[in-house]
Amino acid sequence: MPERLNFIMLLEVSNDGAIREALIRDVERVFDKWVGDLTTIYPLNYADPQSEVVVLQRSDAIRYSLGASDLLLVYFESKLGDGTVVLSISKQGLESITYGISLPTTELIEEQSEMGRLLLALLASATAQGVSGAVVAGNELELDDKVGSVGDLIKSASDRVSLIEYVCTTRRSLVGLVGFVALFDECDMVVSRRVRAN
Repeated sequence: MPERLNFIMLLEVSNDGAIREALIRDVERVFDKWVGDLTTIYPLNYADPQSEVVVLQRSDAIRYSLGASDLLLVYFESKLGDGTVVLSISKQGLESITYGISLPTTELIEEQSEMGRLLLALLASATAQGVSGAVVAGNELELDDKVGSVGDLIKSASDRVSLIEYVCTTRRSLVGLVGFVALFDECDMVVSRRVRAN
């Protein structure tokens, strides 16, 4: 059984250095119900599992330069006392970066209004930084390495076996999305949910 609900914000930007501090702050604000004290930050090179793990301070994490195979992991205590909330930041291809937020719950996915609020708030955060992107969510969701743009993400979501349950992006970027129904529409941002066969 799946144990975590994952949100993934794909940003069409090759370097997030100038906006990372604001985005991390926004993630803490949007997920305030779950995000408690920050406990640990460290980069992980998944191409070299034997590489030394160095714990970073928050200020160091803001300035950390992501390599192609780096994953910057930020751990928070859960305010609900049910585990940890994990923020992961990594490059997604040459021209995109992803921010993944992993919550220790799966039940939230059925709360459409709350899911819509969270997805819209995350996309609004990216838009406020002048960055194009999309946000998806699903239980135990991970993105394929081949997904490098919003268009790729829409194509991936349209696959019937995809674990993507929700998609939030602009109306223009929704072109080609198959198997979803729109739930919320706000300031040119649309939240859609997968239609599951009974």
